[in-house]
Amino acid sequence: MLAGVGVKAVAAVSLSAGSYLTGTLPSCLGLGRSCKHSLSLSLTLCFGGGVLLATSVVHVLTDARLILPKWADLIFCFGFMMLYMIDELIKLCENWNKKVNCHLEVEGLLDRTVHHCYESVPGHDHNEQEEERIGQDENQELSVKIKPVTNKRIGLLVAFSVHSIIEGLVIGVQPVPAKMLLLLGAISSHKLVVSFCLGAELASDGRSFFSLSQSMLLYSLGSSLGIILGILIEKWRTTATDTSIPVLQALAAGSLLYVTVSEVLPRERSRWEHQTIHPLAGLAQFIFFTLGFSVIS
Repeated sequence: MLAGVGVKAVAAVSLSAGSYLTGTLPSCLGLGRSCKHSLSLSLTLCFGGGVLLATSVVHVLTDARLILPKWADLIFCFGFMMLYMIDELIKLCENWNKKVNCHLEVEGLLDRTVHHCYESVPGHDHNEQEEERIGQDENQELSVKIKPVTNKRIGLLVAFSVHSIIEGLVIGVQPVPAKMLLLLGAISSHKLVVSFCLGAELASDGRSFFSLSQSMLLYSLGSSLGIILGILIEKWRTTATDTSIPVLQALAAGSLLYVTVSEVLPRERSRWEHQTIHPLAGLAQFIFFTLGFSVIS
């Protein structure tokens, strides 16, 4: 038991520290949008996608089936749908925030229009013009303050943080140290690359290093939180927790499958399918995806 907790503690520290360091690296190196157009980075992500697919279906789901043979597959599907729902809710919030921003920008435009109309009227009181300018400046300032908060990168950060917690749960509820190390290697191969890409996405928005480091700290601590929750669940084992562990494993397996087939693969394929510089990029992505699957299987 102690050895198992020790392995999980090492996993929590290494995942969080590694994610934070790789996530802040693009900002330190002055990288931004250029990372999106790197074929080698895309191939690495596809390799990590293959690793996640094998981890999800071949290992985690198989362990859940041993204890819940009748229900594991159904719970696995719920895990997939749970991540699907979270992604859609995030998109819904993003769309609502965009409407708020649009409304504020229109108000600012109307203020500027009214101000110019007043300027064209002879003998108009100068104080009223100043009031209009103040109203305009306040609206512009409000719009500028809201934009960074409602940026679509925030939704990306929240989604990946949720994924990070669930990935940590996969390790936290695993009772066998050898399998913990296998899961740690599988999740690390994906998470560290994703951290680098997420850091590049945030850096491309022109964020300060302090702001970016705060975002990456939130993301990197997700895995540790998931592992700690898994340790607590396993520590106070009862009949209920004996059932909850395979349930969490099946949910996590379904969520990992969603990350692979609905996020990693579609995103990377769409970036390279219509370009002509690397005509074999799609085939190379498939090969690296297959290699990632084979390594863990």
